[in-house]
Amino acid sequence: MFEEISNFIQNSMLKKSILNSREWFENEQLKIYIRYTPMRLINGNYISTIDIASVTVNEEYRHKGIFTNLLSNIENKFNKIPIYVESILNEDFKQWLIKRGYKNI
Repeated sequence: MFEEISNFIQNSMLKKSILNSREWFENEQLKIYIRYTPMRLINGNYISTIDIASVTVNEEYRHKGIFTNLLSNIENKFNKIPIYVESILNEDFKQWLIKRGYKNI
């Protein structure tokens, strides 16, 4: 799945469009909705972001590092582009992201 997401992000960056690119990715382990947003206003500045809008890890694969590995790969490959995780409804997930260095904006 990482290769598909990586290709999606790279192709979206190459488009040089001001419009968001978006895609659902799914396998037996997880389902994730990702956007590449070329112009997100954060703290008064327009920046490009990789947005994680929705993620669901199938129950039998939870707590096995599936999402952690995927996120780590995205962070490492696209380390110059901030990752924006939106609409977090799970407080444990929010705290986990904060421990990883994510900030609440």
